[in-house]
Amino acid sequence: MNSQSTISDGREKNTSFVTPNDIINNLSLDKKYCLFLDIDGTLAPFQINPEHSFIPKTTLDVIKKITKLNIPVIAVTGRDVDTASKLLHPIEVPIAGLHGLDIYFDSGNYIRPDLSSINFKKLKQDITKNCDKYPELLIEDKGYSIALHYRKNPN
Repeated sequence: MNSQSTISDGREKNTSFVTPNDIINNLSLDKKYCLFLDIDGTLAPFQINPEHSFIPKTTLDVIKKITKLNIPVIAVTGRDVDTASKLLHPIEVPIAGLHGLDIYFDSGNYIRPDLSSINFKKLKQDITKNCDKYPELLIEDKGYSIALHYRKNPN
């Protein structure tokens, strides 16, 4: 779990990191665990365009192994539950989507807020209008929320 890396002045420093196999191989099975995992930048490699995101098969295989150890795995994401489910397919785990606004436990338990009083169409139009001068910004309509991505220009 440890590796060596070189600092810019040439000195060596020890850094620690945990691999998925470290998690699987070092769990004490007499304890109860729960694993909360973000999708973008954690399970899925970071992408400039969120529509290009994917979760590698090897990562999905590790999640499947962890769930077979009766360790609950919960995906936490800014994405909506439906999109997150497609990324995680064929694994079905609880998902806290839209930063906890949209929560899927299983096919019988789903929490979706009533946001009928909010005019998302008008909100999206206002955001789009105000961001016209910044073409590198990506406005994503998530159904129950609107995300403004500045990945292409973090400044």
